[in-house]
Amino acid sequence: MIVARALVILTLFAGTVIAETAPVPPKKTPANIVPSTSTKLFTSGDASYHTYRVPAIATTKNGTILVFCEGRKNSASDTGDIDILLRRSTDGGQTFSPPQIIFDDELNTCGNPCVVVDHQTGNIILLTTWNHGLDSEAEIVKSESIDTRRVYLTISTDDGQTFSEPNDITDSAKDPIWTWYATGPSNGIQLRLGPKAGRLIIPCDHKLKAPNQQYHSHVIYSDDHGLTWNFSGSTHDGTNECAVIECTDGSLLLNARRGRNVKKTNRITATSNDEGLTWSPSSFQNELIGPRCQASMIRYTPADASEKPIILFSNPASKKERINLTLRASKNEGISWPFSKVLHSGPSAYSSLSVMPNGDIACLFEGGEKHPYEAINFTTIALADLKKNNEKPLERQHISRKYPIADPNNVDMITDAVRTAPSVDFPQAGYEPNSPEKTAIIVTELIDVSQLHLYITAKIEEKGSILILAADHDQNTLSSSRPITESVTEGLVTWKDGWDLTAVQGRKIRLKFVLEKAALYSFQIK
Repeated sequence: MIVARALVILTLFAGTVIAETAPVPPKKTPANIVPSTSTKLFTSGDASYHTYRVPAIATTKNGTILVFCEGRKNSASDTGDIDILLRRSTDGGQTFSPPQIIFDDELNTCGNPCVVVDHQTGNIILLTTWNHGLDSEAEIVKSESIDTRRVYLTISTDDGQTFSEPNDITDSAKDPIWTWYATGPSNGIQLRLGPKAGRLIIPCDHKLKAPNQQYHSHVIYSDDHGLTWNFSGSTHDGTNECAVIECTDGSLLLNARRGRNVKKTNRITATSNDEGLTWSPSSFQNELIGPRCQASMIRYTPADASEKPIILFSNPASKKERINLTLRASKNEGISWPFSKVLHSGPSAYSSLSVMPNGDIACLFEGGEKHPYEAINFTTIALADLKKNNEKPLERQHISRKYPIADPNNVDMITDAVRTAPSVDFPQAGYEPNSPEKTAIIVTELIDVSQLHLYITAKIEEKGSILILAADHDQNTLSSSRPITESVTEGLVTWKDGWDLTAVQGRKIRLKFVLEKAALYSFQIK
């Protein structure tokens, strides 16, 4: 029988005040490493649990910090007797309550906590998975298991003090052709924009029945505050454990761990323009390297809303090893990540992010000195400390020539002055608006394309536009963008033949800007 309990484990967790620990720093500390101030909330071997794994953290509507994890009874294995545990903090992470058992089903596996706060009701929604304790992933995938992988839901209506009896929602949350299944782990989201505002979304992954046994990501969603659930379409082969955020235009961005069939050591992304029902073809996020490991991604939303939209991301920033847990921030919807801090340079693996009541960033992560699963640690960092001295100045691109299509004497000259657009704090080449009803063309010097994304800052008048083309040495067009008709600040260019400059990466190209009643203030490939 499955039991949801508020039983407090007292053994070895008697004190509620947590003492901070600070390991001896190495002789040479890289500049972007934060001195360790993490606190061990769950230490493997304590309280009759062999290993603690798979962290999930959330900040409730009332400001309470909830930290969840798996308590693995007899080994570090993903299979066997595993429970879901919780600790709470009502003082901003200074102290935490002793652990509560949220989901325990005798010798069976209760795992993969993924939590989302319903900001409309204040309820805390926790999704988990279940399988028979004797069943391994391989047996479940081959349909040779005692039971299958199931999805469970439990809800708290009292700020995380107690949770409801776990409820099996497998029939509505899992396609019958799926075998293996995992919720999250870490965080879900609630949509705040568009016609489906209020929708709860939980990132998940699954495997298909033989012969196609590759991993795929998907989400499950609820439009009635968690009472009923449905599942989305799948992403392409090779996407595994994932995280999702809502972009400022209402689209969704999914960021996934790579499956075993994927050799490239980068995170994989996909987008949705229909509130998570379907997903675009997958692409690689070249700036985000990582081993085959879970990562966390959330939107930073300050209380006073004074900051621009920021996305936070954490994972072991290493191509092969689970080491070097790094926190990153993006100001442009996950296209680039100019801010980063190493939170734990040693062995580290899964992590989960949340924003504290005071606006600081909280990270709950697996980490240790000799291996990643020695403890689940809690640490915080101020956004200002993450951003401090981290953004690299971008190189200036020089405009070499400008060609008018019509009368060359009736087009403004290029200004030699350096302009700074309102949200750009680095120098860029500037260009004054062309004359009304005239078309102007800017052609750059040859540029080495080492990165894949082009950003522009531009002002476009009514019925104006900018068209951008990539051209070879002789100005023959290689690729062209969709016409841009709205003024943009740090706007990412969308190309007709793709989302980036993959086709010309590693080559020298010229950029040609065709302007109709428009002003181009800056551009940058990054």
